[in-house]
Amino acid sequence: MKIQGSYIQYGGGYNKDNVEKKDVLEAIKYLEKTDDEHADFWISIYGEKTEEKVLEINKWFETFFHLNDEKNTFYATKLNGFDEIKALCELLIEGKIQEVEKKMIEHKSKKTQTD
Repeated sequence: MKIQGSYIQYGGGYNKDNVEKKDVLEAIKYLEKTDDEHADFWISIYGEKTEEKVLEINKWFETFFHLNDEKNTFYATKLNGFDEIKALCELLIEGKIQEVEKKMIEHKSKKTQTD
């Protein structure tokens, strides 16, 4: 996917446009160091003709991927640590949506919701 824009946001309120790898590392440090039991962050990317794709990760490695496609596809899983989180986030900010989706499927539970 050709990315037109991206942003990262923490549950605590921090946000930044144009996400880079260093922003992913900072978000992971935030999760590692915070005492907030509800700590999380999410990264969103979008293209000129594509809906926003959102990857959300919390302190307990629970990970959610919202494709915002015509099927409203949503994946949920629990990763095994910060290395997996870093790798998945980097795939996302590189626009490798299918690879992110594949990794989420490999980690388990696919859910498709329709309204």
